Order: sequence, then structure tokens, then C-alpha cells
Amino acid sequence: MDDAEEGVALLSIVHADAAGSYTKGRTPTPDALANAAIHSYTTAFAWAGAIFAVGAVLCGLLVRPGAPDTSDSTDSAAAIST
Repeated sequence: MDDAEEGVALLSIVHADAAGSYTKGRTPTPDALANAAIHSYTTAFAWAGAIFAVGAVLCGLLVRPGAPDTSDSTDSAAAIST
């Protein structure tokens, strides 16, 4: 199982848990089931947004400021080829 499948599986679990939590203790009318579906989709969407936000912050922290210095890399490449 690759990372994308694991992410979809995790969000499916969140979706199912949110729908189950919403319908717990309620009479399963068509309106209640429709509201449970809306609640579960918005919950899964919020979790996905939070995961992307955390990833964006981590990527921002890992990026070094400024342009990379390429002068050393060309000199070392020439030294390796000779």
C-alpha cells in the first residue's frame, strides 16, 4: 500500500467515524442520514485541510532562504572530471 492509499484510508475512517457519531442516539430518518453525510464530509475535509496546512508549515520550515550558491558546485564537478 502506498502513501496515497493510506491517506485515503485514513480519511475514509474519519468519514465513517463522523457519520457514526452523528447518527448515534438519533432516529435514522432520511434527514438525519443526509445531515450525517454532510457532517462526515465536512469533518473529513477539515482533517484533510489540517494535514495539508501542517505539511505546508513543515515544508516552509525546511526551505532555506535565498538562492542556492552554484559557484562551488561547478568547481567541484570540474575537479571530479579531471
